[in-house]
Amino acid sequence: MLFRIIYVSQASTPLPLELKDILTSSRKNNSVLRVTGAMGFIDGLYLQCLEGEESVVNTLYKRIEEDPRHSSPKILVSKPIFERAFSGWSMGLLTWNDETKKVFEKF
Repeated sequence: MLFRIIYVSQASTPLPLELKDILTSSRKNNSVLRVTGAMGFIDGLYLQCLEGEESVVNTLYKRIEEDPRHSSPKILVSKPIFERAFSGWSMGLLTWNDETKKVFEKF
């Protein structure tokens, strides 16, 4: 069964220089795990969507909860899905514009 988790968390530093490293390792590891998703960063917050087999996504999220690069993770969505929203992305980086920022500010 496919599953989706969307979470938000606070970055440990105001400008996370490791964002490129996070994307690189996520893309590599997620491809092996058959996880897809997207990540965004704005105003000191990460917003990330993970999609894949439920047990794999839950295990990955537990690892993220322990990652020192961010704190106070909060799950916004956790549910089974019928299809992936990011099927072509092992980990995409969201581009911020006014419309995206308005959606993000709700969280």
